[in-house]
Amino acid sequence: MALATPKATPWSLGPADDTPLAEGATVLAVLAASFERYWGQAAATFSVRDGALQPAELPALDNALQGYLAALRPGRTAAQVAGEVAALLEREGLSAVADYGLGEGLGLEPVEAPRIAPDDETPLAGGICLAVRLTVHDAELGAAIAGQTVCLTADGARPLLG
Repeated sequence: MALATPKATPWSLGPADDTPLAEGATVLAVLAASFERYWGQAAATFSVRDGALQPAELPALDNALQGYLAALRPGRTAAQVAGEVAALLEREGLSAVADYGLGEGLGLEPVEAPRIAPDDETPLAGGICLAVRLTVHDAELGAAIAGQTVCLTADGARPLLG
């Protein structure tokens, strides 16, 4: 698990520690898990409200993630999807935190091909699994993240979590 509190400057995702979370704090959480040496990933943004972590309500980020999932289709290249995601973020008024990327394939290593990136011309094939994520700057929260693990089918991306 990696966490970040992006209202602090500078910030980065890192291991959880015993730093107390203040009321109103934003927490980005990325959970990566391995089963039989294959990796999966989920990411979400939370706010501390009434002393507890509550899912942050981020309609623009949710819309962009749904558009991202719709863009994932067999036969498209990772670069084509990355370009469409960049356009989706722009339409939603969001700006990506480039350091964290848009996602990658799942396999025996924490990062596998294809990488959803402008320079990856790998064609996406049915049956592959991907960890997809959007990390964006947010004026109020500092940053926000959303993501999940999907399997690419003939009909598009099928979420494997939740």
